[in-house]
Amino acid sequence: MALIPGTDKFFFMERPSGRHPDRSNNIVGYYDYITNRFTNVKYTDSVFCAGHTVTQDGHVLVVGGHIAKTGYGDGLKGVRIFSRKTLTLHRIANMTFPRWYPTATLLPSGMVTIMGGTVLPGSGTGKNSIYEIWDPANPTSLIQRSQSAGLVAKTNDIYYPNTYVLPTGDLFVFCNDYGEILDPMTGTVRTTLPSWSNIAKGVFTEYPFTGTSVMLPLTPQNSYTPEVVYFGGQFSYGWINTTASRLALRIKVTYDPVANNYTFGGGWSAEKMPLPRVMGDAVLLPNGKVVVLNGAVKGLAGDGAAGGLAKANEPNLWPVLYDPYTPYGGRMRLMSRSRIPRLYHSTAALTTDGSVLVAGCDRCDKYWWTTPGGISKSPTSFAEYRIEVFRPPCWFNVTAKAQIESLDPETWDPEDKVNVMQYGQPFALKYSMFFATDSVTAAVLVSPGSATHSTNMNQRVVGLELLSQDIESRRLVVKGPPTINIAPPGWYMLFLLNGDVYGQSAWIRLPGNAPRVDSLLTPATSTTGEMQVKSR
Repeated sequence: MALIPGTDKFFFMERPSGRHPDRSNNIVGYYDYITNRFTNVKYTDSVFCAGHTVTQDGHVLVVGGHIAKTGYGDGLKGVRIFSRKTLTLHRIANMTFPRWYPTATLLPSGMVTIMGGTVLPGSGTGKNSIYEIWDPANPTSLIQRSQSAGLVAKTNDIYYPNTYVLPTGDLFVFCNDYGEILDPMTGTVRTTLPSWSNIAKGVFTEYPFTGTSVMLPLTPQNSYTPEVVYFGGQFSYGWINTTASRLALRIKVTYDPVANNYTFGGGWSAEKMPLPRVMGDAVLLPNGKVVVLNGAVKGLAGDGAAGGLAKANEPNLWPVLYDPYTPYGGRMRLMSRSRIPRLYHSTAALTTDGSVLVAGCDRCDKYWWTTPGGISKSPTSFAEYRIEVFRPPCWFNVTAKAQIESLDPETWDPEDKVNVMQYGQPFALKYSMFFATDSVTAAVLVSPGSATHSTNMNQRVVGLELLSQDIESRRLVVKGPPTINIAPPGWYMLFLLNGDVYGQSAWIRLPGNAPRVDSLLTPATSTTGEMQVKSR
């Protein structure tokens, strides 16, 4: 799913199961977080197992997918855009290479890299040694670049590589247990990451050994220095009853502009999570903490072990709150458990009020568990259509929240109906708080998430400098991000913090030079159907 910019709606894609609560067989739709309603969208080719991100002008780009199946056409080469304006999906181009399980990454230029995936569904069907670049200035013809020999040789299938744009504009790429930093426009590898084999021997993170990762917030306080954390995964010998990895693996990436090179301090560090976890999801909160949830204690990602059984067992129902700012050894805290298993094809993403929307699960009927307190199995006995909302402890401290009341009207863009924050320039707003003595301690931009298969392809938190604050008038002036590499142009949620507590966000846009793609999104495709979804 992906949060649709400027809204409280989430774009959903799924495999056709024929077991929708409304008895439809649609594979595309959107969920309204405010009204708690789901609307089906008509579409004709298979977007199941695609990659997706948010474009610079606020639409959702969907690439790759599945073979022709169950009445849907072949989607493996598809390049599509889901319009935030019409809430319809449009196929606009074809890639040169078919892709199942690719990653799409928005670059500061507005271009999007499309990496990895196999030419057919399933491991061993042929990895893609070429990645492609979608350019909104030439949206129907994609650029091709070669993946590095190291990435091709040291990964299994290049499934859903985890990628992050660094403050230099280079791309951090990690898949399985191999990582590198490259120039995304040329494919030139700047350096490779150190191995974690000395502290996490045999731990894989690529499907079906799926781990999940985040890049921690880039803030003025840490000089916008990136750190990446991987949570869980599975051992290279793992099978359906193998206990997953319980490690959180963290690395800092430092760039020296004088020497023109990257260093990694002491390399990877490891810390134990309270429970093992494979195919989890990691959601970065506005306060910099990470909610790790979903997945299983044992097994692998994937469907169809013998007899149609899931490849994972013992659902991990306990979210973990990871605090990167706490000293080593005390960063993990168990949260309130769910009763709904979230195994293969589950997902999670941040909402505009800073909650975590949790959805999905496939092959959710045949697995074993010994979970204290029991579980609540899917009513469809196959796919899980119930949606949950997880709220971390800080969310409930209502009287400490800073609420945005208004943004500078001079920054209003009537075409996009959003306020525009300029890079490096003052941006004024008014806010309210319950206690007169409280004030805003930080402001951050959070990109709209776009998550599938434990991989969030558009997750980023960027801290802003506070220029001035008048506590009596509640007027705050922040400074826009310093560069497009630190915060790539596009749509963001602006959150105000009071310590760890944050309030409702407001949408803003950072300006970029990429052309709009609205002309490709007509005529609008009609939408049909609506179903009530029960939330926790």
